[in-house]
Amino acid sequence: SDMTEEEILKTAYSLEAGAALDGTYTLTGVITELDGYNNPTIVVGGCTDMPIYCYKLTDSRFEIGATVTVTGTVTNYKGTVEMKDCTLVSITLPAEEPDPEPEPTPEPEPTATVDGFSNAVSKLISGSYEGEEKYNKLCEAVSLYNALSQEDKDAVTAKYDLLKSLISQYNADVTGVNSDANGANQSLFGFVALSCSAFYVSLLGIVGIFTKKSSKGGKVK
Repeated sequence: SDMTEEEILKTAYSLEAGAALDGTYTLTGVITELDGYNNPTIVVGGCTDMPIYCYKLTDSRFEIGATVTVTGTVTNYKGTVEMKDCTLVSITLPAEEPDPEPEPTPEPEPTATVDGFSNAVSKLISGSYEGEEKYNKLCEAVSLYNALSQEDKDAVTAKYDLLKSLISQYNADVTGVNSDANGANQSLFGFVALSCSAFYVSLLGIVGIFTKKSSKGGKVK
């Protein structure tokens, strides 16, 4: 037939009950229904108001959403427009939805314990962080250290010394290089004034880390 699919549909829907179009026609549509015999009803070209029932056309692969191309005669059977003596030309099953990407597991918040502080310093030593993230993690390690009890501080002397070295190296790397919009130095020597609350110890004076004296007269470990 030289008619387009839309023209075939419109002509088919103009048929009186019991009438049929001359010849055979090929239509491609999406399966929207399956009856008890697995016969499909298809929608062609998005024309949902002109569905076509495919009489005695069955296939084990049929499912809602599959796209089929069918050849047969077109009739109006008691008010239902259908294709008879159908042949299945092709079928395309609906694409399977890919499995969603798993959500990244958030890094657990460190806790102010000996292990929490030690792990925070170990990750800094491993070089896992760069730039702003490294800055934030150094601040975090300072906070964890200051939240430890004196007894716990005494237990992390080695990690404490490593943290001091990391801070010194960080400051050496960024001094005179990074600055905020106001030109303020972004090194850890000035981090409290820039982005950390008063809860953190100012590294500008190294208060609470490098120079604070313990009750025993020595540096806090």
